Amino acid sequence: MGIVIQEVEEVIVEEGDTSITIQTVPDAAIEGDLTISHSILTNLSADDHPQYWLRTDTLYSNSDIKTSYEANSDTNAFTDAYKTKLDGIAAGASATPSANIIKSLYLSNTDTNNYDDDAQTAVSGLTNTITVTADGAVDVSNLAVFIDATSNDITLTLPTAAGITGTSINLKRVDVTVNTVLIETTSTETIDSSTGAILATNQNLLLVSDGTNWRIL
Repeated sequence: MGIVIQEVEEVIVEEGDTSITIQTVPDAAIEGDLTISHSILTNLSADDHPQYWLRTDTLYSNSDIKTSYEANSDTNAFTDAYKTKLDGIAAGASATPSANIIKSLYLSNTDTNNYDDDAQTAVSGLTNTITVTADGAVDVSNLAVFIDATSNDITLTLPTAAGITGTSINLKRVDVTVNTVLIETTSTETIDSSTGAILATNQNLLLVSDGTNWRIL
């Protein structure tokens, strides 16, 4: 025995039903009957109203519904693998991270110190060697200071040792004359407890700041 349904949005076929008759026109007049079997949907045109869905446990499986859904435009499969990948993306992540984020990630590695503009300026100001032939002040930016007293006596004044702990100054006398080369300190600072040092011919003097005074190595 069949089932007659009027004005329906959804038809559910139960086990044991052999046919369903649907009157598809909402008005009083009936233009025709539609017979739906368990396996075949017939006489349904694009003009029929309303749209009917036929559901049974055997006619539409989960995979059938998934395939039908994904067959539509802009309905891509959101798989478990994609969901796992999405869960692994940090909140606020960007495909084009900012320069600050890149810098932070770089500096988080070992042996990747921040080489900032100040460090660049300091390095660019370093001079490998300098030769002096007259009185003056020693600059800590010079890695090595060659002193040539061939023409006259020379007195050089060290920079203050305060605030530059570990900074070294390498002095080397290069002449063999009898002229005097005197190394003096700033204010009351000392060189190994002395207020100054005299360099003999071809003598080398390596000084290191202890934060208060200069020490000879």
